[in-house]
Amino acid sequence: MELERIKSTLKEVAAQCAAIVRTVMDSDVGVNEKVGVNTLTGSNAYKQVEGIATDDIEVLQLLVNEYAVLYVDGNGFQWARRPVTEKPDQKWPPVEVIRDWASRKGIPTDNGTIYRICYSIWYEGIKARPFIESSFSEIDNRFGDWADRLFNDLCSGLDEFFKS
Repeated sequence: MELERIKSTLKEVAAQCAAIVRTVMDSDVGVNEKVGVNTLTGSNAYKQVEGIATDDIEVLQLLVNEYAVLYVDGNGFQWARRPVTEKPDQKWPPVEVIRDWASRKGIPTDNGTIYRICYSIWYEGIKARPFIESSFSEIDNRFGDWADRLFNDLCSGLDEFFKS
């Protein structure tokens, strides 16, 4: 019975971690300065944030889309905006990701249009929107409360075991 309560608490913590990431993505951090709109809300990256507590109860995972981590958060990654005078030496953005994004936004997905978008990202870079650091900061703030709940669940199970 107590093991189930600990598992339930862990699943709740995992769900709250995912909710924190989504909340940060919904905030001003998600605003794309080029268009003045929060482009993270409702994006594939937003929809794919997931908190998982495995049945083994030893593992708590926070899954965030790889593209979001590498290219949107981009904290120090290859496409963070740089002065235009510097010659770009990085790789092109993943064409299929750009094509999928353009399709969802109603932008033509012909090779010429996708090439121009990829070229712009390659040459100008994109401004990073660092949602991960803010998310982890909030998760750290709440960790004490979660640890206390898990500790109390564990202690109550031990108390019941030794009383019987």
